[in-house]
Amino acid sequence: EEKPIFVRPAPEVVKKVWTDQWVKDYDRIQARLAFPGNGQAEVKLSPSPSMVRNAIGYAKSSKWVKEELLKLWHPAPGSDHPLVGIAWQLALLCVARIGECSSLRVNELARAILATEMNMFAGGLVFQLFSRVNHSCYPNVVFTAAKDEWKLKALRPIQHGDELTHAYLGEGLLMPTPQRRWHLWRSKCFFCICERCLAPVDPLRVVPCRFCAQEVKKLCCKRWTVVHKPGIWYRQTPSTTGGQIGFFKTGMRVETTGNFSGLWVEVDDKHSGWVLTHGQEVGLGELLRPEEGEEKNQQGGHRRKSWESMDAWATYGTIFFRTVAVNPPRFPESVDMDAVEDLQLPERYVLDPFSTDIAYAQFEGDHWHCKKCGRDERSEALLNLEAVLSRLAERTFYSPKIVQTEGFMKIDSSSKLAMVNADFLHNAILLAELVSSTLGHQHWTAQWARILFTDICGSLRAFAHKPPLHWEPLRDLCLLWDWLESLDLAQSPACWLRARADRLLSVREEVAMPAVEEEAIPWIEGLRRRCEGGEPP
Repeated sequence: EEKPIFVRPAPEVVKKVWTDQWVKDYDRIQARLAFPGNGQAEVKLSPSPSMVRNAIGYAKSSKWVKEELLKLWHPAPGSDHPLVGIAWQLALLCVARIGECSSLRVNELARAILATEMNMFAGGLVFQLFSRVNHSCYPNVVFTAAKDEWKLKALRPIQHGDELTHAYLGEGLLMPTPQRRWHLWRSKCFFCICERCLAPVDPLRVVPCRFCAQEVKKLCCKRWTVVHKPGIWYRQTPSTTGGQIGFFKTGMRVETTGNFSGLWVEVDDKHSGWVLTHGQEVGLGELLRPEEGEEKNQQGGHRRKSWESMDAWATYGTIFFRTVAVNPPRFPESVDMDAVEDLQLPERYVLDPFSTDIAYAQFEGDHWHCKKCGRDERSEALLNLEAVLSRLAERTFYSPKIVQTEGFMKIDSSSKLAMVNADFLHNAILLAELVSSTLGHQHWTAQWARILFTDICGSLRAFAHKPPLHWEPLRDLCLLWDWLESLDLAQSPACWLRARADRLLSVREEVAMPAVEEEAIPWIEGLRRRCEGGEPP
């Protein structure tokens, strides 16, 4: 437990500074930031008003506090990180224009701006000890704050001599390694080499194995020809030990329902039995073969649905909107729609996120590897599409810029509710369809779509009069919970999702039960079981 030595001043301190001339000079302070190893400038950096507040707060601090702040780590004045140059230019402006800063040396104030920016906790707090704790994407302590109480709490047993580490990222921890490193480089000026960032496998970038997906497409065919001699048995269950119903001779046509279990397909017959398509598990080869033209239809012909018509997220549109989008949703030209069509997943992969038939490939180094079939996916088209969709997803589902407001609704004398732009949400739903249709439901981009949509549903329930209880956000919170558990993070899924679950479930007793409530009940029970199993630290 520790008390802060520095608290960022309230926003009001900069009001008198923010004149027209100040804004002109302030807006000129810019720099281009590139990720290490990438020669191209990626983003424009600008100072933030919080930096000005830190500068004023430092100027008003005691001599001891100033000395302690400058002892904390911050980039050296000669560092080539653009944030150093921005801090120096801002310090120059503050010394020239702000009375409280006028007696300070520019270099000292620039260092103070960087030191507070690098070491500040949520709430604008800097600590003498806590602020010296290093970052890790797999931390062993977490910062907690209550009224006049600030603590570091252990996330797991810590041995004597172990270094304490906490995460400088909040929900950014739920992003893959490249994105986490980028945010840390941009805001904290270092390239992360923690154990999670150096791990050979990145579980947030899993995608369905496309080699296995081709087999799934094949199994969805409905007309087959027996090619094994002298024929194959037709069984009651999808097992070689299942009871025999009949025998299909070589050359016979077999009509199936499109359902399958492993390499078994269900026969479209009054007896409702199963036949094995390939005998690899019993030392045989191909037993059934899709009829000519049938497999083509499943993979690319007229029977294949486009990604836009699968509607895996369509119900959120009915929750959020009463009318269709004013402007048709569209994507930037950076999205290669031909690649989208080529990389589209089978329909059942998109519409059933709980399916156990889906084999997933883990991202390892520079490619995806599937443990089920043992093959590697090195498609440049898939890597490029993932990179583009990841940038769009980060901007849409994660970035604070998601609150593209149409205006504000006044709630009381001191608070107001932002109203999110409808066209933005239409595009967000369409982007969710796109990422789940090409990268799958386990990829981080689809999971972040769930976070955004469930958050909006939680807000609707908090502010609407007798809001209906929809099952989709309940289901998606269960999916998110299971996903987070599979990632083996330092924090329990409850850290991220308990408050979200409470917000959806807390007003259930007040709800006039809609017809969909029956579908929601198992998800309510499942979510409550998960919440009872783990409290956030």
